[in-house]
Amino acid sequence: MTTTDWIDEELKNISAGSPEIERLPTLKFEDGKVVEILVDASKPFQKWTGTAKGSTKDVTKAIIPCTVKGVKMNFWVNIKNPIYGKIMLKIKEGTFSFNIIQTGTQAETRYTIMKD
Repeated sequence: MTTTDWIDEELKNISAGSPEIERLPTLKFEDGKVVEILVDASKPFQKWTGTAKGSTKDVTKAIIPCTVKGVKMNFWVNIKNPIYGKIMLKIKEGTFSFNIIQTGTQAETRYTIMKD
């Protein structure tokens, strides 16, 4: 391997590009208000890695396509946030509709799935 082989590999990866994220409105929660979402789990959720607003560390977020009141949206959630694992487990069980409430903001954001 010559010293420029890695550059060729990197250029190949760049030209391949990353998967295009469907441009949908971002789901916005209001503190203390319940939002009903219907998750579209027909294909794997795309991921985004970068520096989140208000942070200095890189984070990985899942981009969960969903429908809220008939409008298609993207729910961006840190994969380390407990709500992500809970949603994944519920989807595996066959549940796609969730009533979620948010408390806090930025690093203090907490989501809770409300019981029906």
